[in-house]
Amino acid sequence: MEWLAILFGLLLIAGGITAEYHISTRYRPAAGSSKQGRAADGLPSADDGAEQAEPMDLLSVLKKKYGMTEEDMALESPRLPSLLSAAGSIALLTSGTLFLLWGAMQEAAQWAPTSVAVPLIIDTDMSFDVDDVGAICIAHAMMDRGEADLLAVIHSSAYPEGIGAASVLNEWYGHDSVKLGAYKGPFGVDGGRRWIKGLYVPNLVASFPSPVKNSSQVPDGVKVYRAALASAADASVAIAVIGFATNIAPLLRSGPDEISKLSGVELVRQKVKLVVWQGGWYEPLHPDGNPTFNWDCGGCCGYLGHGCLGESSYAVAHMPEEVEQIFTDIGDEIYHGGARLRTCAPPSNPCRQAYIDHVWGLNDRSAVSGALIAEYGAPAGRQSWDPLAVLVAVRGAAAGNCTKDQPGGRNRVDYRGANYWTPPNASVAASKQSILALTGEQPWFAQRLAASKALDSLLCEPPRRRRAE
Repeated sequence: MEWLAILFGLLLIAGGITAEYHISTRYRPAAGSSKQGRAADGLPSADDGAEQAEPMDLLSVLKKKYGMTEEDMALESPRLPSLLSAAGSIALLTSGTLFLLWGAMQEAAQWAPTSVAVPLIIDTDMSFDVDDVGAICIAHAMMDRGEADLLAVIHSSAYPEGIGAASVLNEWYGHDSVKLGAYKGPFGVDGGRRWIKGLYVPNLVASFPSPVKNSSQVPDGVKVYRAALASAADASVAIAVIGFATNIAPLLRSGPDEISKLSGVELVRQKVKLVVWQGGWYEPLHPDGNPTFNWDCGGCCGYLGHGCLGESSYAVAHMPEEVEQIFTDIGDEIYHGGARLRTCAPPSNPCRQAYIDHVWGLNDRSAVSGALIAEYGAPAGRQSWDPLAVLVAVRGAAAGNCTKDQPGGRNRVDYRGANYWTPPNASVAASKQSILALTGEQPWFAQRLAASKALDSLLCEPPRRRRAE
């Protein structure tokens, strides 16, 4: 819309200039540049001394600029076309200038920071599913817009190339200053001791430029967490935990070191404002008491749990009470990517390529996405578990057409990764915990579509500071 206004404004100005030239060459009196000639035209000469201020209405301008008299402006005057053309040129120039200014202001406002950028850390398991890619890409887009300051991306399985894919995304957006760290324990393999990896990761690492290719090139995740938090302002950092808890639980266990004299709990208490967890199940979408992927360490999908099981239980239970925690499962109901990402981004965009390479990235056809297509013609895509968590961490719940439901309740996660939510009541100590819920009533079609558009809009934005390839 902004570029259309700018283009329309330029066209109007061009029309005004053309009309002005037409008038100047066809209708302007030839009398002169001399004092006598200008006097004959009824115009003041430059030698007449200081002029008295004249009213600057349209007729006065036409009289002064084009030498028109009252007789010229009569309906039967042969110079009436001059009057109409002159008025038209002024209108075109004025309107064009206003459209141009409005469009330029809107375009500038689109990229201007609306508030202080939110310091953000993303803790991701990017290797199995592709929505982690979407989450990191929209974080970079919000960083371009001045909404987020992406401090670090930390990988939570030991698959070596997972952090290499994150480095590809940093490079694409021109944000190689974002710190990278990785879990380096035993977790990340299946029963045959093979790495569990998404279809897109090897292609991103092999086919796109990046300074980091594998986890041997980055520090341990806990070290990166501690360094990022130690350098941040107090009570400022938002953490989106969209993977396993294999980094954040050891962070909370960590003691003072060369980075900070504070323990992990003390550092989180002092520096972190918010943790958004993609983990657990919550009413009304799902019954609690069931293990879920991030918190049961991918038990559904072949992962061996050694090095991971129990970490989500520890992290949720030991998070300092001063830190707000939001728990979400509603990405199940919101789709992103789909056909639009294929067409809005160029083939050189690794975010786009990841969704093409992943079997679910562009072509998911579940009953829920089918209902959205039938209702709104929305393209199908991937569920938005992780992108929605990142969006909420930066912009707040309302940005996803969501609300923080049951604030003051408490979440408990057991060793096997099943969670149990207790709503706020007189017998439960008040907390800073809540669950993310879509606004309105089921089936939330309008809210889900609006959230999908917010995510896709960020995914489709071209990088503003990407290095030349």
